[in-house]
Amino acid sequence: MNKRASGEWLRLAEKAEEVTKTIGIITILFLLISVAQAEGTQEDYGLLWSYETGGLVNSVSVSSDGSYIAAGSDDTKVYFFNREGKLIWGYKTGYPVCSVSVSSDGSYIAAGSMDYNVYYFNREGKLIWSYETGDQVWGVSVSSDGSYIAAGSRDNNTYFFNREGKLIWSYKTGKDVKSVSVSSDGSYIAAGSGDNNVYFFDNLKVFAEDGIREAKKTIESEKAKGFNMAKAEALLFQAEQALSTGKYEIAKELVNQAMSIAIDIDGDGVLNSFDFAPTINNNYIYIGGVVLIAAFTGAGFVVRRNKKKRKEYLVLKTRYEQLKEEGYKGDDKLEEMLK
Repeated sequence: MNKRASGEWLRLAEKAEEVTKTIGIITILFLLISVAQAEGTQEDYGLLWSYETGGLVNSVSVSSDGSYIAAGSDDTKVYFFNREGKLIWGYKTGYPVCSVSVSSDGSYIAAGSMDYNVYYFNREGKLIWSYETGDQVWGVSVSSDGSYIAAGSRDNNTYFFNREGKLIWSYKTGKDVKSVSVSSDGSYIAAGSGDNNVYFFDNLKVFAEDGIREAKKTIESEKAKGFNMAKAEALLFQAEQALSTGKYEIAKELVNQAMSIAIDIDGDGVLNSFDFAPTINNNYIYIGGVVLIAAFTGAGFVVRRNKKKRKEYLVLKTRYEQLKEEGYKGDDKLEEMLK
């Protein structure tokens, strides 16, 4: 190789080395920036608090707005905190707590323990019920309003309960059930098992059947008070027909309509028992009354009337919530009117 070629070769080698170094520096800088971005700073993620339990924390769950936090620990305890990190209550089970789940508004908390039990608490920490499965409970999940609870156990079963602790159904898989999840309204449940399968269940038939039973009770109760239940009964009959033909979603909707009409015949948002004219939509009476009062007696009476109406509204809303607690699943129309 002549001197010219040799010199050219050296220049190329030096250039290649320079480029390699530059690429290496750029790569290192990129990685450092990426790590810094991934790690962030305390200002970025805002650690609000931490709490040391007596063992490994196996599970945590947060209410929809972050107001309440539940945790389950190897120290056998269920912990319940508020957003500020204050421990509201703790409950000691027999063995480590494997799973916890909080309802959307933080009113209800479910926990699964290695002592074979599913536990269900209210926000104040009162144990509402517990249910003993055949082995360690590894997963629990609560519907948004706390009406339904699913649990998965090492005994290979998926369990489904209502708020009162009644076992609605159970399903045996091939191996232990590691995890469960309930949809917002409890209509669907997913379960993951050690048999390598994902299981997906629906409760539409169960809900339709339960709804029909509750609607029958409500209709009979309202009929005994002297209210005309013909329209509600017609809808209930249609719901039963839909159920018998496997149209569970339609049956559920018809049941809700029947319940809505049964407790509020004229559809004015005032429950029959509190309605001074249950067969006449009171909105027309209120509007007419307000117009007459404004025209003949002045605005002062309107204010007093509105206060009275507000008081009636609060009474009705309270009664409606009581009915929901008793098993009535609610109705979108009534929910909207009672907002």
